[in-house]
Order: sequence, then structure tokens, then C-alpha cells
Amino acid sequence: MNLNGKVALVTGASRGIGAATAKLLAANGAAVIVNYLQNEAAAESVVKKINSSGGRVVKTEADVTGRGAVEEMASSVVKAFGHIDILVNNANIPFPIKPFLELTWEELKPRWCTSWQSC
Repeated sequence: MNLNGKVALVTGASRGIGAATAKLLAANGAAVIVNYLQNEAAAESVVKKINSSGGRVVKTEADVTGRGAVEEMASSVVKAFGHIDILVNNANIPFPIKPFLELTWEELKPRWCTSWQSC
């Protein structure tokens, strides 16, 4: 798989499946954005692993359940890399299984929130 010139944003990339996915995408040539929420040390470990293998990588902290945080993260990625080609929506939030572009913000809201303001 040749991903040279592609930019991949991986949410929940500081551990587990997200970290493995970020490393795999980088190993195949993509510039990778490692998104995390709470564990900066774990995210930094993923970044160091990708850097040591010669990959292009940055980390970004953002809560993907907040529209403003997602918009800010996407804007910073586009500013740094010019575009986003690949989104791996891996962060641990329950959402409907359907094409990403068909999801609404309401569907992405964590089920334990009564409104976006209470999250």
C-alpha cells in the first residue's frame, strides 16, 4: 500500500487499535496526526515510534465529542498539511454505523449527554 503524499488523521491514536493504525499508516508513507484526549505520554510514545521509523507525524489533543474541538483540530491539520485524505474515526465513542459523511453532530453526541452543553 503506497500512501505517500496522503495525510491521515487517527482519533484515539494514543493506544490500542488507534496507535497500531497510526503506525501502519505511517509505515506506508502517510503523514499521520495522532489524536488523543487524556494520555499525552502515550501519544508521545506513538509519535516517537513513528519518528524513529522516518515517518511524518504530529500529535494533537482534542475531545472528538465536542464540535468546536473537532473543527479546531481539523483546521490545524489543514493549516499544517494542506488537506486530510484519510480519517480513522477510532476514538471510543458510540455512534451509528453508517457512512461518516451521513453522520450528524447529534448522532455523534455521547449517549450519556443530555445536550452538548452538558458534555
